[in-house]
Order: sequence, then C-alpha cells, then structure tokens
Amino acid sequence: MEKEQRLNELKIRNKLKKEAIEKWGMLPEEERTTTVKTGLFSFKREENHNKKRAFIEDYISEHLVDRLEREYDIKQNQ
Repeated sequence: MEKEQRLNELKIRNKLKKEAIEKWGMLPEEERTTTVKTGLFSFKREENHNKKRAFIEDYISEHLVDRLEREYDIKQNQ
C-alpha cells in the first residue's frame, strides 16, 4: 500500500512539473530571462535557470497537497 502511495505521489509530482514548465513558458520573456553582457556594447537574453527552478518548486508545493487529496479521495471512492 505504501509503495503504491509513493508511486502515485511521484506520478503527481511529474505531472505538476510538466504543468509548471508549460506555465513557465507562457510567462513574458522579461520574467523568464535576464540580460547578459556578451561584449563591450552587446547584450543577449538568457533564461534565468534559478528563477525557473524556484518557479517549478513553488508550483509543485502549491498544488501537491490538493492533487494528492483528490487522488486518494478518488481511489477511496472506487
């Protein structure tokens, strides 16, 4: 039983991670990237990996409990 619960939690976490990555991609470029100096007068925009990782972790934290409750409620009603 505990092994099944752990597997379900991992599946839910993976789904939430995919959702978070999709939502990250929908954010405006200015929120997702930072400006990096590449030369004396040139700059380019690069994805802010720390901010992305934090966004994904926060998204999972915000939604995990609700998803787990829904999942176990559905399984218990079956």
